[in-house]
Amino acid sequence: MKLIQKFQILTILLATTASLLATEITHVIVDPCILFPVNESKAAKFVNKWAATKYTMYKGHFPSKKDFFTALEFVPSKYKNRTYTDNLKMPAIFTDWLCGNGSNTHIKNTIIKAMQNSSKLADCEVQVYTDVLNLMMDPSTFLQTVDYNSDLGKTIQALKRNGYTIIFAANWDNENYKALKRQYGSVFSTAKETFISGEMKVVKPEQAFYDKMLTESNISAEQCISIEPETQFVSGAQKVGIKAIKASSNLQAQLKNAGIRI
Repeated sequence: MKLIQKFQILTILLATTASLLATEITHVIVDPCILFPVNESKAAKFVNKWAATKYTMYKGHFPSKKDFFTALEFVPSKYKNRTYTDNLKMPAIFTDWLCGNGSNTHIKNTIIKAMQNSSKLADCEVQVYTDVLNLMMDPSTFLQTVDYNSDLGKTIQALKRNGYTIIFAANWDNENYKALKRQYGSVFSTAKETFISGEMKVVKPEQAFYDKMLTESNISAEQCISIEPETQFVSGAQKVGIKAIKASSNLQAQLKNAGIRI
């Protein structure tokens, strides 16, 4: 009888251990956009000051992302799914851009032509938005507008030293991604794999993005935690079973609270 009880206890312990091992987080998915934030002051230098002044007088406020995105809602696009930045829904034409449906120059020229032909946009709006498109879609200009967050970079490196496999996954067009990778090769070498929308032809927070990433990495959702820049991306990751957090200024504390060794 005692032998049977011992066997039962051992079976339970083994099953519990196997369950714990199966759900242990071994992979940290990082959206590298958190490592390369756009410096608004640097970006502003690429916008014509006189056009920006006329824009402010015309609209009654400084140029904003919300105005920019709203103004481009009418531009035709192949993709209908939307993505987000700074909690703002981006126009569908930007999904075309981020999914590589044409070169950056082609997408930019398509948008500019549509703006120039629109009777709803003033000349100052077209000028400002054209300048913004140039800094977004020209890789050499884009590189001059982003900063590298070295503190976050050190946190990611610490996670790797602690035994976690790092995976980068982001909404990025191919051209800007390649330019960043050339300039910050050591940063991207931290990741075992990198998945970008420009190559996957789908954007976050679409479920297909996360499903494809998990399939190609040959890992399960339960093995992962994802560090995201947008609330919508957190929700997208969670829908497929990935534990996810929205990165804050105190990322290390967030990771510790999530049970991650850091």
